[in-house]
Amino acid sequence: MKLVATVRQAADVDAAVSALVSAAGMTAAEARMRLAPEPPALLARLPADRAAALVEALGRTGLVALAIDEGVPAESDRFRARRFGFDDGEVGFTDRTGATLSLSWDAVRLVLRGLRTARTTTEHTETKRTVSVGRAVLTGGLVMTRKTTSTVRSSQEDSDQFVLIHGDGGERVILAEATVEF
Repeated sequence: MKLVATVRQAADVDAAVSALVSAAGMTAAEARMRLAPEPPALLARLPADRAAALVEALGRTGLVALAIDEGVPAESDRFRARRFGFDDGEVGFTDRTGATLSLSWDAVRLVLRGLRTARTTTEHTETKRTVSVGRAVLTGGLVMTRKTTSTVRSSQEDSDQFVLIHGDGGERVILAEATVEF
C-alpha cells in the first residue's frame, strides 16, 4: 500500500477534487476535506498502481503530490549517515563503515524532520533492616531491628532529533543528532 500526500496547495481546487473523486473513489466532500489542510496533507491510502494513477492525475491538474510506502522502514532498512557533503546537484552520505550513498537533488522525494524519544522505566523493591529502640524496649531486647520494604521507581528519557530523507529508488537515509559528525 502507498500513502498519497500533497506537497503544495492546489491552484485549481475543483480540478483536484474531480481527480481525487475519479482516481481514489471518494466523494467530492471528502476530497475537499482532504485538500483543505496546509501541505503536506495525506490524501489517500491506495494500492501501488492506483496511487501512481492518482499522483499522475493530480499532476495533470497542477497539484504536486507524491506516493510513498506506508510501511515505516526498520532501522536496518535505513542508511545511517555519519557524514554528509554537498556537491553539484547531489548530496553524498557516508556511514560508520565507510560505505557511501549519493542522491541527486532530483531523486529526493521527501525530507522529514522528527524527534524520537525512548523512555525506560525500572522498578525494584528494597528491603532494609534498621535498629528500633522502641521495639527493643517493648520486647525486653528480643527484637532489636525493624524491617522496612519500599518500592523504588526510576525513569529515564532519551531524545534524539533526526532528518529522514526518502529517495526515488527507495533509499532511506537518516541523519541522527547523536551519530552525525558536524
